[in-house]
Amino acid sequence: MTAERLLPLLARNRGQAIDAVDPFGFGLGVWNGSSTDEDTVGVSTSVGAGGTGHMWNNVEVDLPNENTLGPVSIPECIKPVFSAIIGAYQPEIGAVTNLHLYTPNHDLRLKQKGYPGWMTWLRSPVLPVDGLGDDATVEPFEGGALITLGQRPMRHDNPEDIARIRDAWHKLREAGYPL
Repeated sequence: MTAERLLPLLARNRGQAIDAVDPFGFGLGVWNGSSTDEDTVGVSTSVGAGGTGHMWNNVEVDLPNENTLGPVSIPECIKPVFSAIIGAYQPEIGAVTNLHLYTPNHDLRLKQKGYPGWMTWLRSPVLPVDGLGDDATVEPFEGGALITLGQRPMRHDNPEDIARIRDAWHKLREAGYPL
């Protein structure tokens, strides 16, 4: 099914009850086929899928092990990936993260809401946020707001990075972002 065929379904679903289940919803995932976490890069998206435990129309770009250097660890190289996915699927939220970064702060997640990662895109106006750090950016991007917590991917084995994501989650909520 192409994005052109999906977009009318997505538009129809906007405004449905939060616990509605759309029979046309699906999850799509692609990855580079690596069998190790160190080399895995993937993209997963929930398109029109619903239910009480899932968020509508979201995208997650899964990073490889944080020790991997190269294009996947540079914000300017991730932006075209976000741009393509946003254009094709019209998500409400997108995050560049990995499971190791998300899990320590899972207790903050609200039902039907997203979660921040190293880079987070929200279909939202750009709202001012204080205290994210000198190297953080909040900028308009593809009709929403792109929040980047520094110029390098976060490390799951660095307590300061995990604490920074947790702190950013609180600050983004306080600023009015839908997290």
